[in-house]
Amino acid sequence: MPRVTGEYTCMVLKALKNDDVEAAGSDACGFYGPYYREYKRRLVELLGSTYRKMNYKLAMSVFDPKINFVEQDPTASASSEFLNFMKFVLEPHEMKRLEAYSNSLIDYPLIRDVAQKLARMYFLEHLPVSLSYAQASLLLCYGLQHKDIPEIEGEMNLERQQILSLFMKVMKRLCKYLNNLTSKEIDSTVSQLKVIKTEPHSISVDEDLRDAAKKVQDEMKAKSDGLLNPELFQQFAIVDREADFENALQNGGGKIVPGGVISVKSNKFKLEKHSEPETEKSGKKRNKNHSGLKSSKKMRS
Repeated sequence: MPRVTGEYTCMVLKALKNDDVEAAGSDACGFYGPYYREYKRRLVELLGSTYRKMNYKLAMSVFDPKINFVEQDPTASASSEFLNFMKFVLEPHEMKRLEAYSNSLIDYPLIRDVAQKLARMYFLEHLPVSLSYAQASLLLCYGLQHKDIPEIEGEMNLERQQILSLFMKVMKRLCKYLNNLTSKEIDSTVSQLKVIKTEPHSISVDEDLRDAAKKVQDEMKAKSDGLLNPELFQQFAIVDREADFENALQNGGGKIVPGGVISVKSNKFKLEKHSEPETEKSGKKRNKNHSGLKSSKKMRS
């Protein structure tokens, strides 16, 4: 627009309904749909620099954003390409910061870069989130034009607390949409646990218990048989006494009365004979010592 005359040139385009003309990427806007989207993309990028002083109402009229969306599943219209695009735009740590702000754990200056990215995506119609006109205008001023809170106060005629409250609501709605989007993707990609088919046992519970009891009994029997091994009792055997025992049985008539006793001749006298010389020698030695003590007493007296 020239400064001298104040004149400007405005071109108005109108879609023509012609079935013979078909353009790639055309939509409800007709053949100029791709040109309109390109213009919006360029305006989104220039609002933070060249058009930073543009009135937000004029910018909103140019964008004419769709504010109300039908509540639906976020993944219903989200393609895999869009999900990959979201991963490229927002890093995981940026999503964490957005969640922290939505939970009132950090202040709004820490998510300014995230708000700018979300504002671009919203006004390019990549985020179908329902916002009020005031909320969308605030997102445009703060996210696209990079205006501070005092500037927005004077332009929108709102108090600081009202602006922060609107901004919190906007971020919460965007965060909720993105969380639903990513959670559904994670659920679809996580491998499911293999379903294990259970089959009944070939034997019943009673049979299983009987087999276990039989196994325990067999182990106890084997253990007791090992304790009654004749080789273990061989160390307690009485050697060279079988003949005396047989004679005792013959003298008793060969029968043992229950509770009766069979006497076998002892060889205690043999042991006593072997022990007698030792006792005699020890006695003589004691007598000799005793007599020696008496003689010594007499000499002292």
